[in-house]
Order: sequence, then structure tokens, then C-alpha cells
Amino acid sequence: MNDRYILVCSPMRTGSTFVYNFFNECTSGYIVKKYERSPMNFIEGTDFAPVIFRHPVACLGSLLEFLDKPFNIKNVNKYYYFLKAQFEWANQLLLEFPNCAYELRYENFYNNVDFLIEWSKNNLHIRIEDDKLTKFIENFNFDTIKTMSENNLNLFQENHISAGKGNNQDKIEKVFGTKLLYGELAKFSREYGYEY
Repeated sequence: MNDRYILVCSPMRTGSTFVYNFFNECTSGYIVKKYERSPMNFIEGTDFAPVIFRHPVACLGSLLEFLDKPFNIKNVNKYYYFLKAQFEWANQLLLEFPNCAYELRYENFYNNVDFLIEWSKNNLHIRIEDDKLTKFIENFNFDTIKTMSENNLNLFQENHISAGKGNNQDKIEKVFGTKLLYGELAKFSREYGYEY
């Protein structure tokens, strides 16, 4: 019998570490892995891939904060192209593997574990075990994740949780305030169903 995988795929700063830990802690019978950009070879019907998207400008702001980079033209430009390539890769997975790769939006599961439960049931046909879910909710709240990130636990890294605790609006406003690449970022956002 082949191993069964849940491969969490996403651009950086889309909540993939939280989703990885959700599946790792709340499911049985799967090996859970996390990818930010890598070639994929899914076995349809065996493997599943939540493909996560988040507002591109919020991702950019979050990434610059995570890397502790100034919001200047050099960094905004560099990481705009970096994230654009990651979004294109993630979108390509949905096109190439329509029977096992499923879109998951950060904005839907941010502060809403119930959405992840329903999404898992409806898209992956995975039942989340109640006792494991209870333990996950206790162990993976903002305060405990902040402690994990300070100690590099469960794939959370230093600076993983920003001061805004994952809120999109403050990241978008911070990037908008720079007045840099407005046209490019607006187009990028629209390509993935977001307004900027």
C-alpha cells in the first residue's frame, strides 16, 4: 500500500504553517508535508494538496515584516517578483492536478478553524477527529504560536506572528503607504480575485 500524503502548497506568508499543523495534528493515516515551491508529482485519489492563497499585497507586507526588510523600492520590487512567481506556481498546481489540488483562501480560515474543518470534509473528504481538534485548538492559538515561533517549534520561525496577528488590512495599508508599484500590485491582486 502506498503512503498517503497531504501536501500543503502555497506562496510564502499565506498561513501554510498553521494549515500544515492543522492537518498534521487533526488527521490520521496521512503524511503531511509543506511546500512553498517545488515540482509536484501527485498520485490522484491518494494524495491531496490544499493550495493556499492570500491577498498578494498582504503577503508582500507580511513577508517584508517577517524578513525584517525596509519597505523601500528595492525590497518591494524584489519580493513582488518573488511572490508573483510563487503565486503562478501555486495556480499551476490547481490547473495540472484538478482532482487532488484544491484552493484554500487564507481569509476564509483566518481565525476560523470551523472553516478548515468544513473545507477538509467537502474538498478532501477527510473527517477531523474531535479529540484531536480540541487538542489542536488548545495548542495552536496566537499566544502558543508566538511562543513556538520564538523557539522555532512546529515549523514556526522567529517573527512568524506579526504584531497584527495575521490581519491583512494593516499589511495592505503599510504597502499602500509606500506608493510603490501600485499598478503592478493592483493587477497582481485582481489576477487572484482581490482588490487593491
